[in-house]
Amino acid sequence: MLEALIIAAGKGSRLKSHGEVKPLVKLKHKTLIQRIIEKGIRCGINSFYVITGYKSSLVEQHMDYLRSKLEIPIKTIFNDQWSEKSNGTSVLKGKDFLSERFFLLMSDHLFNEKIISDLNSSPLIKDEVILAVDRNVNDNKYVDYHDATKVFTENNRIVEIGKKIKSYNCFDTGIFYCTSALFSALEESIGTGDDSLTGGIKVLSRKNKAFTLDIKDRCWIDIDNEKTYKIAEQLLEKKLI
Repeated sequence: MLEALIIAAGKGSRLKSHGEVKPLVKLKHKTLIQRIIEKGIRCGINSFYVITGYKSSLVEQHMDYLRSKLEIPIKTIFNDQWSEKSNGTSVLKGKDFLSERFFLLMSDHLFNEKIISDLNSSPLIKDEVILAVDRNVNDNKYVDYHDATKVFTENNRIVEIGKKIKSYNCFDTGIFYCTSALFSALEESIGTGDDSLTGGIKVLSRKNKAFTLDIKDRCWIDIDNEKTYKIAEQLLEKKLI
């Protein structure tokens, strides 16, 4: 069984003109999270876990609709710390539900589904994580350089990761192929005061357990504001995401 954990707890105020709840923002008549789930289904994922937070009841109602429409298991998990903690706490909420291997996706990151297929074909050792990365760091018109999480790698191993690192050679796409080791890493990171997902990846990278997969020319986009929303519309029209 292939499983996916989708983070859908945030508010997303910069897209408010398109909807009050970011995962439920519509892009070409479908919500962002519906597009993510449908991509997952086409890649063979057959069970989804969705972490809710802001306006959780609305997200849960939409998941009820998608569960029936798509005839796929979708379980919602509420993160009661969504407003006061970083996204690592949302990921950690999946600890008691996910099996040894799973995909971790963001509800506002659309992508070419072949990225999932490539990750699924990658060897994943028991206590490792693989992050899909975009190595086009020069004049990438789809990326918000200020907001993007940057990654510095050596031989496909993550050495540094963060939004403010000075040296980097790729971008974090928000698409992960994980083992349950991520949960232990998040607990360790939270214990030191860093409750972000990036903090958990840093813990794994220090143990040489965090690796990357180059997405090459495959497209992805973090839909975070009006500019990236319009770019996503164009990419969708061209069937690139």
